[in-house]
Amino acid sequence: MGKVMMKASFPKRSVIHEASLRFISVIGLFAILLFFSFSSEVFFTGNNLSVIATNCSLLLIVTSAMTLVIRSGGIDLSVGTAFDLGALVAISIIHNGGNTQNAIILGILSGVVIGLFNGFLIVYLKISPFLATLGTLYIGVSVQRILTHGGDPIYLKPSDTPSLFVSFGRGQFLGLSIPAWISLLLFALVFVILERLTFGREVTAFGMQPMAAFVGGISVKANLFRIYVLSSVICATAGVLLGARLTAYVPLSGDYYLLDAIGAVFIGTTLSNTGRPSPMGSLIGALIFTVLANGMNLLGISFYFQGLTRGLIIIVILGLSVRRNRSMSKLLVK
Repeated sequence: MGKVMMKASFPKRSVIHEASLRFISVIGLFAILLFFSFSSEVFFTGNNLSVIATNCSLLLIVTSAMTLVIRSGGIDLSVGTAFDLGALVAISIIHNGGNTQNAIILGILSGVVIGLFNGFLIVYLKISPFLATLGTLYIGVSVQRILTHGGDPIYLKPSDTPSLFVSFGRGQFLGLSIPAWISLLLFALVFVILERLTFGREVTAFGMQPMAAFVGGISVKANLFRIYVLSSVICATAGVLLGARLTAYVPLSGDYYLLDAIGAVFIGTTLSNTGRPSPMGSLIGALIFTVLANGMNLLGISFYFQGLTRGLIIIVILGLSVRRNRSMSKLLVK
């Protein structure tokens, strides 16, 4: 009798309906792909798909870093600063006659400086991640303007630019660009860290219950330092890739990826019943933003309307996710 009453108390819901809400971001991506495939003859051509993969690579790198940080319960508004510093260091070394290996390695390692600074502010000065990284963002903007005399780009002369450096940003391997391959490697690294390693489980634990994690013996301070350093190094890598692709350093170009990365991570949380960021979800989010931008460019839609479209997509997807979570909560209560 008790079992019968329990079953009768649950609301009748279609399994297909629940699944559609659970995978709303995936369905949204397929809907966008379908729309642009009918709207543009060149959308599904090999050349355009290669453009999408290359354009998505940098956003996926930044999004992977943001996934790490948000999974830890924080946020990193200085990803653009680390991005720009990586590009500035690499381009400056090449511009002053340095070799490619030093430019790439030092450009990537420059992210350590940003990560350690953020870690110091958050761990030792007890500043909230939002305010700490916002401060780093403002400092980074000013430093770039000072070093570039108000924001002047640094262009490399084709004759003085090593071919190896150009290949790092524009080269191809097995049909994919080098930046796309590197983005997949970094994405895989973040996936393994968060989903397979003890470190990832600890990050998830103190992201959800920091006090319980501390009492349980998890080294929260050390792990936070690692998270913010790793995030900045990953973003600096994206900056070096963009610098090699453009053979130039353009000040504040990394800030372009900040909001899209945050949006992509939160779109990806719709794949989780707990609303937890995940690498796979973030990949879907990054693809949604990249495909939208590419498709709207093919259709000749003004850049000014593209932000409006991205905003509406985020609201719809996250709004449906909130609806699903509320229905699940009512189900559990009953």
